[in-house]
Amino acid sequence: ATSRTNLGVAIGSDVQAYDADILKADTTDELTAGFTAAVHSAGTKSSGTFTPDPADGNFQHATNDGAHTLAVPGSNCTMVILYKNGSSAGAVTTSGYTVVEGSFSTTSGDEHMAFITRINDGSNTFSLLTIKALQ
Repeated sequence: ATSRTNLGVAIGSDVQAYDADILKADTTDELTAGFTAAVHSAGTKSSGTFTPDPADGNFQHATNDGAHTLAVPGSNCTMVILYKNGSSAGAVTTSGYTVVEGSFSTTSGDEHMAFITRINDGSNTFSLLTIKALQ
């Protein structure tokens, strides 16, 4: 306590107090309550390649307003992207997926859920894209 005082460090304001309920990235734990997640806007896609970034969140939404490519995320993840077709919706092609189930329409106003899973087992990377129309 004297050393902490001499350093000007106060538990609760400068240093987090011990809390057994804190989740740690390298420790297994069991969640006993649900949690919510923010939805990230990935913006409008009208050309080029869209590579979703799981660091932006596991739930995202994007507007299809022109032909573009949907690529596999660069790291292991599971994510859901709500795709909304704009007035100039174009063909969405896919790149790099091991398996793709379903397809995107180009009808203005149509919406789709894109379920993406990417996993590397240490020697191979596998990825699955499942597309479900919402109309």
